[in-house]
Amino acid sequence: MGLTINVDWDSSTANAPAGFTAAVDAAVQFWEDAISNPVTVTIGVGWGETGGSPIGRGDLASSDENGVFLSYSQMRSDLIAAATSPVDMTAVSTLGQSDPTNGGQFFVTDAEAKALGIAGDGSATDGDIGLSSRDSFAYPPSGRAV
Repeated sequence: MGLTINVDWDSSTANAPAGFTAAVDAAVQFWEDAISNPVTVTIGVGWGETGGSPIGRGDLASSDENGVFLSYSQMRSDLIAAATSPVDMTAVSTLGQSDPTNGGQFFVTDAEAKALGIAGDGSATDGDIGLSSRDSFAYPPSGRAV
């Protein structure tokens, strides 16, 4: 089993044009087929808004992610703990003990945190996406790239 994406449809999607939900479902299927990590993420989907906020005038779409900030030592420790394959082990063996960022922070989205097996920020959704309701989109049943 690989990636599972749960879609949390915002009430705004009831006003979306025909084909909108089918197009989102096709995008979900594409990513579920492409990513083999056994992770479940929840993405909020809106029409004309993202996470309850209107999409800016002139913007075709927007997104927002939830996550946590980690120090280098926290990030290094989490990466080492999540390493399972020989390639992972080789990669984490190159992480030095001392912090090369001099106290910098790493923003880790909730979806990334889940893939690494670490705690995210505990939000109901891992992120939100939305398409503008002011612009025309084509949602053909085939040729989704149109």
